Amino acid sequence: VGRRGGHERPELGVRREPLPEHRLDLVVDDAVIVEIKGVSAINDAHMAQVLSYLTATKLELGLILNFGGPSLSWKRLIKSRE
Repeated sequence: VGRRGGHERPELGVRREPLPEHRLDLVVDDAVIVEIKGVSAINDAHMAQVLSYLTATKLELGLILNFGGPSLSWKRLIKSRE
Protein backbone atom coordinates (compact mmCIF):
# COMPACT_ATOMS: atom_id res chain seq x y z
CA VAL A 1 0.00 0.00 0.00
CA GLY A 2 2.97 2.32 0.42
CA ARG A 3 2.79 2.51 4.19
CA ARG A 4 5.20 0.64 6.39
CA GLY A 5 5.13 0.45 10.13
CA GLY A 6 3.98 -1.65 13.03
CA HIS A 7 5.58 -5.07 12.76
CA GLU A 8 7.50 -4.14 9.63
CA ARG A 9 9.51 -1.32 11.16
CA PRO A 10 12.35 -0.49 8.78
CA GLU A 11 15.84 -0.63 10.21
CA LEU A 12 18.66 1.73 9.44
CA GLY A 13 21.98 0.36 8.38
CA VAL A 14 25.47 1.23 7.31
CA ARG A 15 26.81 -0.48 4.21
CA ARG A 16 23.91 -2.92 4.33
CA GLU A 17 24.67 -3.90 7.94
CA PRO A 18 21.62 -3.26 10.17
CA LEU A 19 21.83 -1.00 13.19
CA PRO A 20 19.12 -2.56 15.38
CA GLU A 21 19.14 0.21 17.98
CA HIS A 22 17.92 2.64 15.28
CA ARG A 23 14.42 1.81 14.08
CA LEU A 24 12.12 4.15 12.26
CA ASP A 25 8.62 4.50 13.66
CA LEU A 26 6.94 4.82 10.27
CA VAL A 27 7.77 5.46 6.63
CA VAL A 28 4.92 6.61 4.38
CA ASP A 29 5.05 6.02 0.61
CA ASP A 30 8.82 5.50 0.80
CA ALA A 31 9.04 9.29 1.05
CA VAL A 32 8.21 10.57 4.57
CA ILE A 33 9.72 9.47 7.88
CA VAL A 34 7.24 9.86 10.75
CA GLU A 35 8.70 9.82 14.26
CA ILE A 36 6.17 9.47 17.08
CA LYS A 37 6.98 10.95 20.50
CA GLY A 38 5.29 11.15 23.88
CA VAL A 39 7.31 13.90 25.53
CA SER A 40 6.43 17.27 27.05
CA ALA A 41 7.94 19.15 24.08
CA ILE A 42 9.86 18.44 20.88
CA ASN A 43 13.48 19.48 21.35
CA ASP A 44 16.67 19.80 19.29
CA ALA A 45 17.69 16.18 20.03
CA HIS A 46 14.45 14.90 18.47
CA MET A 47 15.01 17.02 15.38
CA ALA A 48 18.64 15.86 15.11
CA GLN A 49 17.46 12.25 15.34
CA VAL A 50 15.05 12.69 12.41
CA LEU A 51 17.64 14.60 10.38
CA SER A 52 20.11 11.73 10.84
CA TYR A 53 17.39 9.27 9.74
CA LEU A 54 16.81 11.42 6.64
CA THR A 55 20.52 11.41 5.87
CA ALA A 56 20.83 7.64 6.38
CA THR A 57 17.80 6.84 4.21
CA LYS A 58 18.41 9.56 1.61
CA LEU A 59 14.83 10.75 2.09
CA GLU A 60 14.02 14.46 2.24
CA LEU A 61 10.92 14.82 4.41
CA GLY A 62 10.45 14.02 8.11
CA LEU A 63 7.58 14.61 10.50
CA ILE A 64 7.73 14.49 14.29
CA LEU A 65 4.37 13.96 15.99
CA ASN A 66 4.30 14.53 19.75
CA PHE A 67 1.35 13.28 21.78
CA GLY A 68 2.91 13.98 25.21
CA GLY A 69 1.99 17.63 25.70
CA PRO A 70 -1.35 19.20 26.51
CA SER A 71 -2.21 19.06 22.79
CA LEU A 72 -0.72 17.47 19.69
CA SER A 73 2.42 19.21 18.48
CA TRP A 74 4.40 18.53 15.34
CA LYS A 75 7.48 19.58 13.41
CA ARG A 76 8.09 19.12 9.71
CA LEU A 77 11.73 18.73 8.68
CA ILE A 78 13.08 18.98 5.15
CA LYS A 79 16.59 17.88 4.27
CA SER A 80 17.49 19.26 0.89
CA ARG A 81 19.77 17.37 -1.46
CA GLU A 82 23.27 18.78 -1.55
